[in-house]
Amino acid sequence: MILHFLKKAWLPLIIVVVSYLLTPAFNRLQRGWDDWLMRRHLASRFEAPIRIVYFDEKDIESLGGWPLPRNIYAYLAKKLNQLGARTIGFDIYWGPRPHGPDENDFLLAAVLAQHRNICGSFYFESISQTTTPEGGFASLEWPLPESFVSAPSAAGLQAPAVEFLQGPGRYGFANLSIASDGAIRESDLLLRNGDAAYPGFAKVLAHAFSAAALDSVLPQIRINYRLAGSQIPLISVREVLQAGANDAPVTMLQGSLVLVGVISSQLGFTKPTPVDPAMPVVGIHAQMIDNLLNKSYLRPFSQWLWICTLVLLALIAAFWQPEKLRVAIWTPIVLAALLFVSAIVLWKAHITFPLYAGFAGILLLSIPYLVERAHHQKRMIAAEATKLEALEKQFADMVRATSRLREENEATRRQHQTEIERLRRELTLMPLATNETIQHEFPEIICSPASPLAKILAELPRVAATDAPVLITGESGTGKELIAKAIHQKSKRAGQAFVAVNCGALAESLLESELFGHEKGAFTGAHQAKAGFFETANKGTIFLDEISATTPSFQARLLRVLQEGQYFRVGSTQVRTVDVRVIAASNQSFEKLVAAKEFRDDLYFRLNVLPVYLPPLRERVDDIALLLSHFLQGDNCKISAEAMRLLQAYAWPGNIRELQNIAARMKVLGMSQIVDSDWVRKQLSLGTTPAPTSEALDDKILQLYRELKFRNDANTQIAQRLGHLHRSTVTEYLKGMTFLFFAESDYQIKKALRRFNPSPNSDFDVRLENRMFKYLRNLRDELDQHLPLEENLTRLQTRLRKLPQRYHAAAMEVAKAYLQGKWKL
Repeated sequence: MILHFLKKAWLPLIIVVVSYLLTPAFNRLQRGWDDWLMRRHLASRFEAPIRIVYFDEKDIESLGGWPLPRNIYAYLAKKLNQLGARTIGFDIYWGPRPHGPDENDFLLAAVLAQHRNICGSFYFESISQTTTPEGGFASLEWPLPESFVSAPSAAGLQAPAVEFLQGPGRYGFANLSIASDGAIRESDLLLRNGDAAYPGFAKVLAHAFSAAALDSVLPQIRINYRLAGSQIPLISVREVLQAGANDAPVTMLQGSLVLVGVISSQLGFTKPTPVDPAMPVVGIHAQMIDNLLNKSYLRPFSQWLWICTLVLLALIAAFWQPEKLRVAIWTPIVLAALLFVSAIVLWKAHITFPLYAGFAGILLLSIPYLVERAHHQKRMIAAEATKLEALEKQFADMVRATSRLREENEATRRQHQTEIERLRRELTLMPLATNETIQHEFPEIICSPASPLAKILAELPRVAATDAPVLITGESGTGKELIAKAIHQKSKRAGQAFVAVNCGALAESLLESELFGHEKGAFTGAHQAKAGFFETANKGTIFLDEISATTPSFQARLLRVLQEGQYFRVGSTQVRTVDVRVIAASNQSFEKLVAAKEFRDDLYFRLNVLPVYLPPLRERVDDIALLLSHFLQGDNCKISAEAMRLLQAYAWPGNIRELQNIAARMKVLGMSQIVDSDWVRKQLSLGTTPAPTSEALDDKILQLYRELKFRNDANTQIAQRLGHLHRSTVTEYLKGMTFLFFAESDYQIKKALRRFNPSPNSDFDVRLENRMFKYLRNLRDELDQHLPLEENLTRLQTRLRKLPQRYHAAAMEVAKAYLQGKWKL
């Protein structure tokens, strides 16, 4: 049985022995714990009515230096009694003088004999365990307690002068015990010297103030510091000696215990304590008196009781083996918590306890259970983590599947809705014939009243009325030659010849011969003289198509004809004169050609007297139905609403010429009755995905710009994605949106920026803002503030001919606002 006990309890017993051997170290920790608790629980005043009257350096210096004349103590004692002090203690040594007593000693002795509530102090030179008996100073009839035998011994008695001992005064030793670190933590209340017992100064004063509150058996006290040095209530000697009937010291001292002492670090009257590194000695005595009167001193816990507690806990830890590990792991934690709480309770009861030793023992006892529980918990956590990971994976799969099903359902729903809408439009047939009246003077040119071409046609009569050169620009297939013929027919030269020449289709040598003519033998194959196109068009109009394809040398010869009306036939030196009106046309940007030195600027300025810009077919959406009706020559052809939407949404890179080809296919392939969307998609190579409507094209382009974060190649990427737009057209849409958003944002660039990009992004915003500034600067540079507003807007209209028609009004508003000073860069 003993072996079974040792097998079970060997580890806890070893822990108990180690804890006992480490008691000194634990005591040092306990001392630190007590010091920390005292600093944390400092009060604001003593519980007992204790007051301290002090002498400081100034008082001592003003009274003649140390030691002070004893008549001052006599006068102070009388004054304190007059002020109502109940008990007075002088923490000042009143030993015999080297040369005998003087009159001040007799005066003080008389005051002590008159007032029995005055107590004094003395001291021993040393305190040890054994001393030789000394005599000369009675024990003052103090009863000897049972602990007198174990009280420390003192040697070198420094008693008060005999003159003071003859009075009824009371005395106690003022020695304080200094710990190893130099701090005052405890003090003796009883010392023996030979066969005599001597009480401490604090014990004497506490007994004099309240005999019922004194524990006379207590030989030693562990001081429970209640106040720091700065919190001790102090009254200077000057205040007491000068106090009147209604002054504060009078009310403060009535019925109180008054301690009189010196506060001076220079004279050694301050000592270090756990709560203050320099506390006055008189303040330490005051703390001890307060502890004795209220029994709030620290009570040491029995070491044997502590050891028995550890042994009991060790046995419990060794033999109590709960079935569930959860109980086992919580047992030492609960015990440690109870120990900690009990320590706090004992502290409140002013009883010290070796907390660190017990706490460390309990933690050591918990190690086997903690290790076992940790491994068990690790296994449990790993198993639960595996289950949780599997559940999370399963949940993630379910979420992905649900999301995928939701997306598929939404896609299917949109597809069905789109198909329903398409079928509805397919079932809605639109007749191509129209009863709209064309409101212009050129019936051979097909356009609706709302077409952007209608505004140009309205200006043509004024253009035709002059002989000034005309420069027609626009994409291929927009009808530049038709416009040139209309200008000729409305001009005063309508009865004369109209000659059209495609400059891009002829080599330079052949073009020169065709335009200016040649003499017989001018070159190989010139068998006879021939008049050129200029000579043929004399008194009439010559139309030079694709003039931008000519060489600079030819452009110089052409400039002479325009300026002076003179030219030479090829192979001739005879100057010929011609009266002809020149209308030139090109599908390229003359500004770029002039900047690249590919077209003479003087010829450009000579031709660009009356500029005419023809919009592309994609900007003439309302004209498509009229043009189809015209090309089908009145056939009763019907087209579905979906097919017409596709035609109107198409970019028409070949413009009217491409539309004419589509109309021709309708007639050839027998589609003149009903045209559906499938046939249109096939002809336009649109695939199964319909092109965006004209109303949605702006939003689609803006959405793609946002997806591509306005990168430099975004316009190319968008053109490729849409499949039916040129990159320059996409750029013009972005420019138009810049003007529109800038005007709608009260000409504030940051607000317009948010219209493009509602979610701020630093890189995104910088690229976009740079583009917006570029478009606005280009618009600003086209304006001249010295010219009238109308003239500026008229000049700007020609510069914006490639801009989509719906943005022209916004561009004009932005330009007008700049000229009016509403914005600037």
